[in-house]
Amino acid sequence: DALLLLVWREGVAAQKRPAGLARDLRSVGRAHGLGDVDLLGFYFDAVLRPRPAAQLAPQIASHAAVLHALLLGAADPPAARLALLTSAEELLSAGADPPLKRAPHVFKALYDADLLAEEAILAWHARPAAVGTPGAVLRAALAPFVAWLREAEEDSDEE
Repeated sequence: DALLLLVWREGVAAQKRPAGLARDLRSVGRAHGLGDVDLLGFYFDAVLRPRPAAQLAPQIASHAAVLHALLLGAADPPAARLALLTSAEELLSAGADPPLKRAPHVFKALYDADLLAEEAILAWHARPAAVGTPGAVLRAALAPFVAWLREAEEDSDEE
């Protein structure tokens, strides 16, 4: 993680384009046996996790281009998108005081940036989670956002 963080910081300092930064991260990651799923996990853990919960959605928006480049260059794009969703779930469910209040904003930022498709979010939300687990609590916190997605989908189906 330290080496990838160094590459990311150097890329940001050099104002590298997102595709170039993603390429550098992927190159270093592969040299150390990390796959696309690991890189997305790294990005969430090292780059986005240190932020206060209120800054998560804006940070996702500002890092969307690099995340897009990591997704586009993935060997298995569906697995990479699932890893992105899982990383968001872990980020929002972590710790004693998870930032559940911000969860709808974070998922909306992922959706607005075209990082997570409506279908993927709805399918994830429909998966059962054991009662009382962080996943179940997160799904409950996201219920208003999911309802909004379903309404938007119904409206587009009617047109």
